[in-house]
Amino acid sequence: MVLVPADAAGVSVTPTPELIAPHVLGDVHFDDVVLPASARLGNNGQGLNLVLATLGVFRVSVAGAAVGLAQAALEEAVRHTRTRVQFGRPLARLGPVAQMLADCWTEVEMTRLLTYRAALLAVDDPAASLNHSSMAKLAASEAASRVVDRCVQMMGRYGLVRNSKIERLYRQARPMRIYEGASEVLRLGIARQLTEEVI
Repeated sequence: MVLVPADAAGVSVTPTPELIAPHVLGDVHFDDVVLPASARLGNNGQGLNLVLATLGVFRVSVAGAAVGLAQAALEEAVRHTRTRVQFGRPLARLGPVAQMLADCWTEVEMTRLLTYRAALLAVDDPAASLNHSSMAKLAASEAASRVVDRCVQMMGRYGLVRNSKIERLYRQARPMRIYEGASEVLRLGIARQLTEEVI
């Protein structure tokens, strides 16, 4: 593995099309780039371990962001459902809405705990704890999508107002299931590790 400075001769970046939620992405092109031996990271043959360690940290960071996003969406829904009155009482006191609030809070707390555990493991050995980071990222990003979707539902038309906080969270939640490994790819890796350990 080598560290290539962004301003190295022969390196160019082409921005990708605008995404539904802001994210730093682009296509990096290398044209006859020459680097000194000091640009090498780690020892020969150890590049994959560095990549896995990086993924272990990045996946936990996406999981943390997903938990925060879900928490923010839930807070918006709680604020709305406590103050919006329908059928003579706040929405939060209506059975189906109360159930959705309870499900959202439960999912936020479950994924928060899994993310904390994965982060703790990643501190010691991010490459060895990659599966826990992958599980946290998978669970948190999928939960964030479900939570924010429920929150939009609870807020009704107010959840659909363009550029409102909840609408922005709705757009930001979807790409999290793709960043740092799509959910389907993570499931394959998690299942492979599980079956290798059991068999």
